[in-house]
Amino acid sequence: MKRQFIIAAVTLSLLTAGAVYTGVNASASTPKIQQLVEYINTNQHSMAENLLKDFTNKDKDDFVEYIKANNATLPPLYYIKMADHILKTDKDQAAMWFYIGKVRAYEDVMMCKDKTSQAQLDIYPLFAPKTVKYIYSRNKDKSYMANLLQRVLDWDVNHPNRINPIWACYQGMSAYTKTPELKTDVQRSKVIDNVRDELKESIIKYQKLD
Repeated sequence: MKRQFIIAAVTLSLLTAGAVYTGVNASASTPKIQQLVEYINTNQHSMAENLLKDFTNKDKDDFVEYIKANNATLPPLYYIKMADHILKTDKDQAAMWFYIGKVRAYEDVMMCKDKTSQAQLDIYPLFAPKTVKYIYSRNKDKSYMANLLQRVLDWDVNHPNRINPIWACYQGMSAYTKTPELKTDVQRSKVIDNVRDELKESIIKYQKLD
C-alpha cells in the first residue's frame, strides 16, 4: 500500500486524457448534466472537461446534487473536482467531499494490477487546490481532522455500491499495450480493508494528539 496517501499533501501534474469511465447510467437532472454524463459514459473526456468548465454556478450546484444522489455512477475524481465549488458556501462539506473522492479513488487505483497506475495519486490536489489549502489550514486542529476522517470513513462504509474501478487502471503504462486488469475479488476486498484501516489509524492518531 502507498502509505500516508490519505493524509499527505501531494505534488501536482496533469492527468492524461484517455481513462475509461464506466457505469454512468443514472438519469441526469438537467440537460447539461445529462450531456456531461453522456460524455463521461462514452469516454469523450475532452468534451466532458470543456462542458464542465462552462458550467454556471447553478449548473455546478445541480451537478453536486447529482453526485450526491448518484455517487456509484461517477468516477470519484468528480467528487474532488467539485470540492472547490462547494467550498464557496460550505468549507467543511468541501473538505469532506474532497476526502471521499480521494479515498474512493485511492481504493480504485490500488485495485489495479499495473502498479504504474498509482502515479495518478500525485495529481488529485490539482483538481481542488483551494480545498486542499483549507484542509491544510485546519490540519493543526486535531479534533477537526479526526471528525472529518471519521465522517469520510463512515460514508465509505455506508455506501458499498461503487463504479467499476477499472477506470483507474487506464492511467497505467500497460494500458498502452493491452487491456488493463483488476486484481482478484479477494485482493480488491483486502484493498478496501487496508484503506479503512489506514483511516482508522489516522483518526486514532489525531484523537491522541488532541
